Order: sequence, then structure tokens, then C-alpha cells
Amino acid sequence: MRFNFIISTFCFLTIVKIAQSATCYYTIDLIGYSCRLMANTDAEPINLVITGNHVFPKDDQDVVNIRSSDSKIEFFPSSMLGKFPNLKYLTLNKVSMTRINTQLLYCQNLQKINLFINGIYNISSGAFESCINLLELDLGRNSLNSIETESFKGLDKLELLFLDSNDIREIRVGDLNGFRNLRRLQLSGNKISNINSGAFDSLSELEHLYLGENEITSIDSSLFSSLRNLITFSVASNQLTKIEALTFENLLKLENLYLTDNKLTSLHDNTFTGLDNLAVLQIVANDIDSLSSFVFENLTRLVNLELTNNKITRLESETFWNLVNLFRLEINSNLIDFIHPEAFSTFTRLDGLWLEDNKLQNLEFLKTDAMKTVTSLVLEDNLINDLPMDTFNSFVRARTFHLDFNQIKEVRSSAFGALPYLTYLHVENNQIEVIENKFIENIPNLSIIFASNNTCINEILRNITYEMDLLEDCLSSAPVFTAQSFITITSSFVISLWSFMKL
Repeated sequence: MRFNFIISTFCFLTIVKIAQSATCYYTIDLIGYSCRLMANTDAEPINLVITGNHVFPKDDQDVVNIRSSDSKIEFFPSSMLGKFPNLKYLTLNKVSMTRINTQLLYCQNLQKINLFINGIYNISSGAFESCINLLELDLGRNSLNSIETESFKGLDKLELLFLDSNDIREIRVGDLNGFRNLRRLQLSGNKISNINSGAFDSLSELEHLYLGENEITSIDSSLFSSLRNLITFSVASNQLTKIEALTFENLLKLENLYLTDNKLTSLHDNTFTGLDNLAVLQIVANDIDSLSSFVFENLTRLVNLELTNNKITRLESETFWNLVNLFRLEINSNLIDFIHPEAFSTFTRLDGLWLEDNKLQNLEFLKTDAMKTVTSLVLEDNLINDLPMDTFNSFVRARTFHLDFNQIKEVRSSAFGALPYLTYLHVENNQIEVIENKFIENIPNLSIIFASNNTCINEILRNITYEMDLLEDCLSSAPVFTAQSFITITSSFVISLWSFMKL
């Protein structure tokens, strides 16, 4: 009899819910009347008691924002929402929450819930069903392994959904059916390898889709059949080996496409068909070894094209055909040893041209009117040993040249002509023996030549004086620097020409 009594007592004690407490520190900030919540709850806080002194004359009805970070709230404190009926913004970051195992009540005024960086692995069915005005839900960096439709039902007005850095492996048909007004979907940093055909069919209002840092090996046009409002699509840092022709043909409003860090080896002639509004295209860090003629021809609104860190060896005359609005072109760290003289001929607005870390020797491709708009030219780390006559004559708006880390031996005026806006010239780490004086006279706004580690400059340094005659084999006509001019030795040697004068 005594034994049975002890067991009954034990069972009674295990079902009692002990009230736990948390403290609000109230402030008035840019968001409105806010509570910074400090808590240390290690059980389900059904009876969570929140204490704290209000800022006079405010009370619970006035609180619109609650935020808590680095506290301990293992279960979602649904009772808290009843205390603050006009709450709009709720942030519970890094609070060790693992589950949302009850329906959130009194959340009809909530517009934003941020549960970023927790360990949430389970969300009960209908958890957010009463949050009928919720616009943004952030569940990034948690432990969810799937998207369960029932967990998110009722979120008809949701516009922003962040599920990045979870353990999601697949997007199934129907998983996203409850998000008819969704504009941004963040799924980067999961383990997604399979996206069922039709998985995005219900997202007709979606504008931004991020699938970077997953394990996706292929995409096809059926994924985008309903995404006619998509503006940004990222599938960077995946395992794509190819993109079929016409894959993006339905994305008529797409402006930004990110294909960086995949395993693409080539681009189909019709890869970008339909992308008439594309402005930014990044295909960095792939294995592309050639670009077919006219591959970009329909991208007439493209502004930024990045092809850095591939294996491209040649740029032919029609590679960039019809890119009339291109503003920035980056093709660094490839194996380019030939660029056709007409390769850039259709450019009319190009501002920056980056060809760093290639195998270029011949610069004939720069002798084109398309270079008249360029302000920054980067040819650093190539195999250039000669600057022929008129090489840079077309660069009438150029402000910065990077010619460092080449094998240039002479800097002569015939290569540069008159460049009225050139301000910075980088020629360090070459083999320069001669810097022609006339070259400087034709560039009136040249302020600094970065010229360390050259034969000529090293000789100057051995003969520096307060008033310094530059050696004739470096600057012909031996100009003299007055006491006002100077040489600055920093991490790289700089010749300053701000007060250059010939006596």
C-alpha cells in the first residue's frame, strides 16, 4: 500500500507546470515602444510570467516590438503574445529554441517573426494559423529537414520567407502551396539535391529566389513556368554541370542571375534566350573553356558581366555581340591569350574592363572606339612586354590603368597619346628601363605613378638627393624635381607628380 502511494505522488509531481519568469527592459526606439526580453527558461513556459517597469505612461498595450538574443527560451512562449496584444515585431535569436509545438494565439497583429539561429527542428501543424497578417518569417540557421505545408498554413499574406542554412533536402510539389503572395524565398545553405517539377507553380508573385549553396545538379525550364515575376535567381555554389537551351525562356522580368561556383563547362547558344531584361550575370568560378559566338546577343540590357576564374582561352569577334549597354566586364583569372580586335566593338557604355591574371601579350584589341568610355582598365599580371604606338589612344576618359606585374621595358608617349583624365598609373613589378619625359607632359592630370620594382626606379633610389635629377635613361631630357615635389616610400614606391616642374 505504501509502495503504491509513493508512485502516485511521483506521477502527480511530473505533470505540474511551474510558472517561469522573464524580464522586459522597456525603451522607446526607432521602431516604437520596445521590450528587450531577458529569460532563462528550461521547460515549456506555459505560464511564463513577464516582469519589468514600463516607461511612463506606456503599458502592455503600447508594446510593438520584442527582441531577445542570447537568452534561453527553449519553447515558443505563446502565452507572451496575449500580454502584448498590439505586438508587430518579434525577434528571438540565439535563444536555444528547439520546437514550436503549439499554435500561436493572439498574433493577429504580428507582421514579422524572426527566429534566426536556433535549433528548431519541429513546427507543429497550424502553428502560425492565427498570424493572419504576418509578412515576414525568418527561420534561417535552424535544423528543419523539410517544408511541411501544414506547419505554415494560414500565412496567405506572407511576403518574405527565410529558410536558409537548415537541413532541407528536397522541395516537393505542394510544399509551397500556402504562399500565394510570397515575394522572396531564401533556401540557400541547405542540402537540396532535388526540386520536383512544379514545386514553384504556386509562387506566381515570387520576385527573388535564392538556392545557393545546395547540392543541385540540374535545372530545367519547367521549374520556372509560373515564375513570370522573378527578378533575382541565384543557384550559385551548387553542382550544375550544364544548363539546357531555353531553360530561362519564361523569366521575362529577370534582372539578376547568379551561376557562380558550379561545374559548368560550356554555355549553349540559347542558354539566355528570353532574358531580355537581364542586367547582372555572374558565371564566376566554373570550368568554361570557350564562349560560342552570339551566346549573349539577346542580353541588350546587360550592365554587369562577370566571367572571372574560368578556363577561357580566346575571345572571338562575336563573343560579346550586341552587349550595347554593358558597363562592367570582368574576365580575370582565365587563360586568355588572344582577343580578336573586334571582340569589344559593340560596346557603347563600357566603364570598367578587367582582364587581370591572363596570358595576354598582344593589345591590338584595345585600339577601338569602344574604349572611349572606359575609366578603369586592369591588365595586371599578364605577359605584356611591349606597349606599341597608339595602344591607349582611345582611352580619352580613362582615370586608372593597371599594368603592373607584366614584362614591360619602356613607357613611351607614343603608346599613350593625350589622356586628359588619367590620374593613376600602376606599372610596378615590370622591367622598365625607360620612362619617356614626353609621356608625362601629354597626361596633364597624372598624379601618381606606382612604379616600384623596376630597373629604372631602383636606379633612382640609389641616387636620391634633396633636389633630384632623374637619370636620362629613366626620364629623357632629365627634368628636375623642385623642393616642393617629393617621393613617398610606403608599402609600394610611389612617384608623385603633383608639383612636377621642368626648370
